[in-house]
Amino acid sequence: MTPYLSVVMVGRNDNYLGNFLDRLTKSVTNITTLLSKYTFDYEIVLVDWNPPKDRAKLSSLLGIRK
Repeated sequence: MTPYLSVVMVGRNDNYLGNFLDRLTKSVTNITTLLSKYTFDYEIVLVDWNPPKDRAKLSSLLGIRK
């Protein structure tokens, strides 16, 4: 059986503590960079927790497929 890793991240587009989108993008990029060094499959699951109605969904901000 081939190893497989699921990384689950939770976020919300309410700009809590400021610069949220930049911090989220850097986190996803860093995780992807680190995991690409290994030969197992992985996925990153991003949970858009309680999204504010007046803000864009995280998937549309990051260009993630659902």
